Amino acid sequence: MSEAEDFEFRLRMEREAQPTSTPSPQPASMGDTIAGLPLTRLAMGAASPLIGAAQLGAHVGDVANRAMGVEPVVSPWIDQQLSRYKSAKERGMKAAGDEGYDWMGLLGSVAPTSMMAKGLGAALPQATSVLSRAGVGAVQGGAAAAAQPVENTEQGFWTPKGIQTGFGALVGGAVPLAIDAGKGLGKIVQQAAQPFSEKGRAQILQDFQHALMGNNPATKQKVIAALQNAQEIVPGSQPTAGEALAALPESTGLAAHQKDIARLPGVSTQFAQRAAEQEAARAGAISQVAKTPADLAQAIGARSAAAKQNYGTAFQGAAQPDSAFASLMERPSMQRAVSRAAELAKEEGGTFDPTSVKSLHYVKMAMDDLLKNPERFSIGATEAGSIGKTQQEFVKWIGQQSPAYSTARTTHQTLSGPINRMQVGQELEKALTTPLGTSERSGMFAKAIEDAPRTIKRATGQQMFDTLDEVLQPQETATVKNVASELARKDAFERLARGTKVSGADAIPGDIGLPLPNLLWRPSMIANFMMKHFAKGAEDKIAKVAAGQYLNPKDLATALQSVPPRYQPMIDALMQQIPAVAGTLAGRTQ
Repeated sequence: MSEAEDFEFRLRMEREAQPTSTPSPQPASMGDTIAGLPLTRLAMGAASPLIGAAQLGAHVGDVANRAMGVEPVVSPWIDQQLSRYKSAKERGMKAAGDEGYDWMGLLGSVAPTSMMAKGLGAALPQATSVLSRAGVGAVQGGAAAAAQPVENTEQGFWTPKGIQTGFGALVGGAVPLAIDAGKGLGKIVQQAAQPFSEKGRAQILQDFQHALMGNNPATKQKVIAALQNAQEIVPGSQPTAGEALAALPESTGLAAHQKDIARLPGVSTQFAQRAAEQEAARAGAISQVAKTPADLAQAIGARSAAAKQNYGTAFQGAAQPDSAFASLMERPSMQRAVSRAAELAKEEGGTFDPTSVKSLHYVKMAMDDLLKNPERFSIGATEAGSIGKTQQEFVKWIGQQSPAYSTARTTHQTLSGPINRMQVGQELEKALTTPLGTSERSGMFAKAIEDAPRTIKRATGQQMFDTLDEVLQPQETATVKNVASELARKDAFERLARGTKVSGADAIPGDIGLPLPNLLWRPSMIANFMMKHFAKGAEDKIAKVAAGQYLNPKDLATALQSVPPRYQPMIDALMQQIPAVAGTLAGRTQ
């Protein structure tokens, strides 16, 4: 080694041995201080989507410029300004003792990106599954991340932007999956705890009832409306929920559930009591029309006493046959009636006298027989109608000849009205109950109303009326029809309940026995042990709740109305924004 080379070697070694000095940090300027202020960072965060869009647009435009051989100008300038702002912001934050992540910038950028993500969510098809929710979250997260500008472009723009967008989509899509997983685990834990609280047991029952309605919102609204409008048809006969829903085919599951609940040992007596109350109310309503046998006998006795006195006075008088009488006597029915009247007079030891009011009354009674049993005398319906008109004319003529006779007949008719009503009422009463009076016969009662002429004839002994309206007073007719309507509603409920099979363990929701997963995990084993040994008690309590609802339609309507928690809409809205927030965080972290 020459002397010159030796000198250069020793000089280089001395330089390398000397400690290297770190340049002193550049002090923060006024601009740096302003850039590091929380308010400035918040504002820049809010403007980040606009800045990111401008940067992206510039780089897209510069791609076209390069293709045309033009040197890019705009995108390098924007990248330089972003880099300078980032450095200034970091110096300002450090000078203020606020080094670290720019949380104020993140907060500012969340609002606009969340609004943008909300718009994307509304534009996309509604997510109904876990994967579709993850897809929407990925779109929202990727869009929110892509909206953030790339502050460090030393490695270029497009690669960091792709990583930024992809990471945002990955995080945004993972958020719904994590939320659904958390909800699923929470639901399992909640189901395990439900049997042990009053609120939880009510929820078990409500979920089961919703399933019986097919989880159909439209059916649910129909059911609630019918329950809320449940009315007593017969006063004092409160309907059950199943009876209130009897006209709604969609409620067949609820009707079947009520039937099964009504058979359970702990609550069956309540339903039996309700049935007894209903039967008593219906029987009481009909008894208001029928009165009692003693009332009927008393009314008949009073009518007989009045008839004996009034007709006795009338029979003392005489009539003067005239041309009108002679014209009536030419009719075949009158001739037949006179012949029979003469026989009646003979049976009583007298003779027929056409001037005697009593003899003329025998003619009227003979015509009653013809009309009472037309088949016996081979009289058709048309002929019977004509005979009825002839009788009316004849009775009117007698009244004109003997006012006392007219008075006797009017009084008899007036007193016969209540008697006929009681007779018909008691006939309907017989149709309603079995001979022993232990149960109702809805079918026979409906038949008695439908075949009113036969019922009236059986009750009064004569065919005078064709409809119940002609015998009963309006209020009594309404009472009879109400009893029939209520029995029809009860039968409709029974038919509806047979339309769905809900029996055995299904009478009370099986969710009570739902085991927790991972049976080797000690907390799960403890919970499953508790459910196995205490679920029976919970089922009994749920049965009592269900019985109370089915016995009181308005209570069931209230229970079926799912009222969301007060702040649930706000929570749901915030949950929908989480993918956008996660995407924004991912975009600002790159």
